[in-house]
Amino acid sequence: MTDAGILDAAVLEAWVREARVLCGQAGREAVGALHIGQILAAAPAERGGAWPAIAVREVIENTQSRELERGILAACTTAEALPGGA
Repeated sequence: MTDAGILDAAVLEAWVREARVLCGQAGREAVGALHIGQILAAAPAERGGAWPAIAVREVIENTQSRELERGILAACTTAEALPGGA
């Protein structure tokens, strides 16, 4: 995040890319992508309230990973099922 509280798209993209490489090297590419998606689901919304943030949307589009998208969906579904959830 920048000092202004905005996700830095380049930093986020680099982190996701490196995490996916490491997961792949460990033979855990699919489950790693699920967990990365869950992390991305917790990213803050844009200042105007749009969610997911632009940086997260760019990662989703650039990775084109169904597992990553499933991780986001799973996190959102779980959050809604919890008492006081989203």
